[in-house]
Amino acid sequence: MERMKTNVSIDDLYYQVINSSDYDKVYVLNHLKNATTAFNENNETIPSDTIIMTMKMITKLAEGVDVNDQRSLTKESLKPYLEVVSNILGDNTKEGWIVIINQTGSGANELLDGVAKFMTNLNETDVVESLNNTYVAKASIRDCDNGIHFPNHTDMELPDWLAKPKNKLSLNCDKDSNAYVGIILNNVESSFPSTYGPEMNLQQELNSGVISFSLIPKPEGKLKHPIEITFQTLKKELDNPKCVYWKNIEGSQGYWSSEGCWLHQYIRQDGVIVCKCTHLTSFSVMMSLSPDLASGHYKVLSTITKIGLTISMVFIALNVFVYILFWRYVKSAQSIMKVNLSCVLFLANLIFLIGIDKTTNEVVCTTVAVLLHLLYLMVFFVMLILGIDMLNSVLNPTHLGHKTGRNLLVSYGIAMTVVAVSVGSTQLKGYGTDKYCWLSTETGLIWAFLIPVIVVITVCFN
Repeated sequence: MERMKTNVSIDDLYYQVINSSDYDKVYVLNHLKNATTAFNENNETIPSDTIIMTMKMITKLAEGVDVNDQRSLTKESLKPYLEVVSNILGDNTKEGWIVIINQTGSGANELLDGVAKFMTNLNETDVVESLNNTYVAKASIRDCDNGIHFPNHTDMELPDWLAKPKNKLSLNCDKDSNAYVGIILNNVESSFPSTYGPEMNLQQELNSGVISFSLIPKPEGKLKHPIEITFQTLKKELDNPKCVYWKNIEGSQGYWSSEGCWLHQYIRQDGVIVCKCTHLTSFSVMMSLSPDLASGHYKVLSTITKIGLTISMVFIALNVFVYILFWRYVKSAQSIMKVNLSCVLFLANLIFLIGIDKTTNEVVCTTVAVLLHLLYLMVFFVMLILGIDMLNSVLNPTHLGHKTGRNLLVSYGIAMTVVAVSVGSTQLKGYGTDKYCWLSTETGLIWAFLIPVIVVITVCFN
């Protein structure tokens, strides 16, 4: 087996590891640890090319070998391995990671995959190690009655940043699995891309640690019961949390996705976010770059909205009253539709005023969101029917509008159908958010309102 020089550069290590399979892994890791530690000791910034080479070596070193081979992954190799990982995730690597992310679209996600692979291929179980802001564990699953909890407080004394009940994960036990691998990386938000979704939306940023979790052997398909992940946010001025996981795309750069994950609880004052997901991978929380509106500004805007709606409702009621008072003089198909339109709009605004912020009660909030969806769609479809009827009156002066009742039933029926399909397909998921009782933009349910409205507006303008 080929031995390396005592003082060896990262370039030399890279050439040996990438182009050869005949080396002692512990020996290589110790050299790599010394080389990366030297940057920290000298307060030098680790350049992007050094980070890339180290990350590729970390991934290559994670490959499992026969347990009797001295190149296999043992507990002895874990400590230097984590020291290397910690070194290239330190404060003196932030500039390098930014360069890597801008050039490739990927970041420490590849490094995290390597760590997960290393832990999986480790030829020992019940291993726990913590170093700086990195915590890893590989443990046997012995008791399924109480589920799986990571980190397990009985494994070892937790570091300060994990001592409190935050940055944790729990799930129901899968009897087909006999072990798990868990990884927590803290304060590494600058080392990961902030690309959200396939459209690569950059208006978000990571605002929590990254938790990776897998079962051995890996379960097929979705989990029978969702996994629960708790995060501690890093910047309290950010808002609009999204529960995300890193989605690897074969042949292309990956991105953060919320598919199969949703926000379960957001304790704003404590900066704690609880997510639930139906699969296992690497999880984190993304939040808006824009801070919350100041409390005073929010109250002013809320007051303006309430005053505006109240004034609107007063004149809507006055409009209906005038129609009723002079009904025998103004009775017509269009008058019937206008009164219907006014009544539905009045009811929608009333429910909006009373219930738009009733987020503390999930049932009430969901009910309010469904009713608002239905009523505002009714408003637009009645406006469409009314517009078509007015057009007929202009093009055909003898048009009497005898089918008013049928037209109203059609407009109400279309709105009810859209809402019924939305409710049935989503099982009410997305009706109501943690801030408002309205349709969620995260799940895409908002399009069940926007698409019909766009169609109505397009028809009216054409």
